[in-house]
Amino acid sequence: MKRLLIFSLLVSLSFSSYAANLPELASLPQLWGLGLFLGALFYFTARYRWWLALPMLPLSLMYIGPFFKVWNNPEWYAQVLKNESGFYLFNWFMTDSMLIIGLILGAFFNIKAMRLSYLLKKEEQNKLN
Repeated sequence: MKRLLIFSLLVSLSFSSYAANLPELASLPQLWGLGLFLGALFYFTARYRWWLALPMLPLSLMYIGPFFKVWNNPEWYAQVLKNESGFYLFNWFMTDSMLIIGLILGAFFNIKAMRLSYLLKKEEQNKLN
């Protein structure tokens, strides 16, 4: 446990030393922090009630929108590649995709749990009859 804590501290320090060159772009710790927080929020929301994933989907697409805006604009894309690198774009895409993955996994596990609960109730009812 102590090694994991030291490792995570070292990784977080290395990410905190990375600063975005373009002032309007988020730094890597901001990207990952917000991506992990929103991904977990979307996961637990969809895990609680699977149908809540449906209204959360447009919110996740609005969060992903700026990435595709930069990706499709040749001037911005070249400027980000020149100042940041492809590593920044990869991290940006991965943090954005965490939201969709959180929604899908949360809804999947909720439906699976509901199905298992239904089957167990049905089997218990058959034993009583």
